[in-house]
Amino acid sequence: MKSNACGTVKSNRKNIPKITEKLSGGEFTYRCREKLLAIRYKDKREVNMLLSSHQPDVNSVGRNRKTGHQILKPSCIVDYNSYMGAVDQSDMLLSSIECVRKSKKWYKKVYFHLLDMAILNSYQCFKTTTTSYVSIEHFHLQLVKEIIGKYHTPLSRTGGGRPIAEDNNELRLTERHFASYVPATENIMRPTKRCVVCAKHNKRAESCFMCSTCNVALCIIPCFDDFFQNNMLYFDNIRFFLNY
Repeated sequence: MKSNACGTVKSNRKNIPKITEKLSGGEFTYRCREKLLAIRYKDKREVNMLLSSHQPDVNSVGRNRKTGHQILKPSCIVDYNSYMGAVDQSDMLLSSIECVRKSKKWYKKVYFHLLDMAILNSYQCFKTTTTSYVSIEHFHLQLVKEIIGKYHTPLSRTGGGRPIAEDNNELRLTERHFASYVPATENIMRPTKRCVVCAKHNKRAESCFMCSTCNVALCIIPCFDDFFQNNMLYFDNIRFFLNY
């Protein structure tokens, strides 16, 4: 049983033939190797295809309204647009929230892609229950906040050293926050603590300021505003602790 394939491919992939021709709109060129065919077609932008299911022929898809000339496209492009439109749309939606990163472990990429697809499916289900528009980015953020709020439990510290202040995400983004000095101790009049924002970026920075509501130390500029106003720190926290 033979299976053929047809899909888009990046031009810098290994063993993809180098195509140097300058193409105008509607033009295409191709290279063959055994049973594989590589096609570069330019419409509004250049598209690279790798396939074993088509010949380098063209199909008419209508006429140009201004000139009346037939519009010709490679048959592989026509078929791909007919059958893969929904896949391209899902890829576009996932591109803004996907958590897949480079990894030597292939199963990690598969796992996180399946997780992304589960989030996308839940977003599509959610849209059927409401008439108001909610972007997938906002839906993703709210989902993360609810999961953290439901399942987060403080980690007990068994070793020595300074206690690490809990990163209370819910308070961080909803309550009002004011800077105050780190409380003095018996031995130190003006103590300092490590800034939690700098620590996430592997920077060693001590600050004498803190937020008394969240009990975290922060550099007054710019970390204080970043910590409380930048929602994307949710995703930074997740990627930081996954560490894969």
